[in-house]
Amino acid sequence: MKNKNILSFVIFTLFLFLTNLAVAQSEIYGTWAGHCAMEKSSISSICTCGICPMVRVDSSSVNFLNIDIILTDKTIKIGNNDSVNYKWDNNLFSITFPYKKATKHLKFW
Repeated sequence: MKNKNILSFVIFTLFLFLTNLAVAQSEIYGTWAGHCAMEKSSISSICTCGICPMVRVDSSSVNFLNIDIILTDKTIKIGNNDSVNYKWDNNLFSITFPYKKATKHLKFW
């Protein structure tokens, strides 16, 4: 009977441990690598959100670089720019923040 109780306790503890590991991340805080999504704006051109830095390769092509995004509970820092406050929207799962005299929106799915 004692062995059965110990086994039940071990199984229950293991179940709780594995359940804790399986829980998804509930906070977005930390350092993230941003990748620029490109959108076709016409038959011969594309556009981006304007956050990622662009490096001209030659007269007809460019590369978009990845960028580090650092999120705290109240601020966002993109690349080498200063940290700014952001506002979280629970309905859209997005944040809104000022960036270079414009308002930007980042969505999290």
